[in-house]
Amino acid sequence: MKIFFVVLFFGTGNQTLFIPSAILECVFMDPNMRLVDYSPTSFLASIPSMRVLPRLSPL
Repeated sequence: MKIFFVVLFFGTGNQTLFIPSAILECVFMDPNMRLVDYSPTSFLASIPSMRVLPRLSPL
């Protein structure tokens, strides 16, 4: 799951494996630089609530 987040955030595509681990450590673990709170069980500590449109009336 971390790889997909890194691909989307950094826009690295197939070159994701060449990103230095120090940069990834800052993004996920450094309290001053991290983008999101990391959770080892669910990847993100705070999962946003899903919002959908109300049920549409029958046609």
